[in-house]
Order: sequence, then structure tokens, then C-alpha cells
Amino acid sequence: MTQWLTGTLAVLALTLWISMAEVDRLIASAATATGRSASASSLQAIDPRLGQENWSLWSNLNVGSRDDVEGPVQAMLIIDRQMAILLGTYFMLDAIFACLYTALLLRLLWQWRWIRGLVFLILVSELTESALQLVTLGQLQPGTGSSPQGIAGWLAAAPIVTTIKWLGLAALIVSFFAVPWL
Repeated sequence: MTQWLTGTLAVLALTLWISMAEVDRLIASAATATGRSASASSLQAIDPRLGQENWSLWSNLNVGSRDDVEGPVQAMLIIDRQMAILLGTYFMLDAIFACLYTALLLRLLWQWRWIRGLVFLILVSELTESALQLVTLGQLQPGTGSSPQGIAGWLAAAPIVTTIKWLGLAALIVSFFAVPWL
């Protein structure tokens, strides 16, 4: 039963990761009138400042309805409501993915207390990151073309939360090489 549950968690995490990649592809395929696009996964990179301008790009996608545009450009435009749904879906999938992969790590490494602490730290930072992104999404002002004023908190907190997450993951990886009994 234990192996079945571990295998199920692994398959679910992999399936969710593939789903996130597909939703991210859809997000990145939406281009502004100037042809610029942005990926949601860049907000969760080692340096989240790389994706900070994404919010202004996404708020600049309100260029008109699909009826106003003809030709191949029509397929590149996306309605703000659709982008908000895709972004919300991505952030929620990321939160669920974090729960699944940390549950899998805990099942595999439960016997070491300090590893449990690292995994808990990673989970809390992942969920905080997703919550901050969902709050920012709620404050996204369509059609302005500039960063919404309400995202200043996310832009300030993002590097801290993301750095904690990546340091936790790095410490977990290093522990596999540094501690011979793992």
C-alpha cells in the first residue's frame, strides 16, 4: 500500500507538472500588439525580478475585441479575462504541485527530522509565492500597459520568498551529497 501511494503521488506530480507547462505555453503564446509575450514560469525563477515586467505586459493585452482585428494578428490577441483565467489556473496548479512534490519528499525522507524541516520550509515558501501571485493577479488592471500599483507588495516580497524556496531546495539537494546515510 505504501509503494502504491508513493507511486500515485509521483504520477500525479508529474501529470500536474505537464499540465502547468501546457498552461504556461498558452500564457506565453498571448502577444501584445507589438508582439511581446511573457511566461508565468519566469515569475518563479531563481531570480524572480526577471519576470517582473510580465505583469505590465499582461495588463497591456486589452487591445480590443477579436472582432476589431483581422488576419493572423487576430489569433495573437487575447481577452484579459482569458489571461486572468489562465494565470489563475497556473498559480493554483503550482500550489497543488508544491503540495504533491513535498508530500512525496516527506514520504521518502520522513525519518530525518532536519529534512522534514527543509521540506516544510519549501512548502510554506511555495504556497506563499502562489498566494502572492494570486493576490497580484486580482489587482491586475487590464489595458493600462503599466505595472498595477497594487503589485508593489508582490514585487518587494517575491525575491525574499523565492530566495527562501530556492535555498531550501539547494540545501535539500546538497544534503543528498553531503550526508552519506541518505
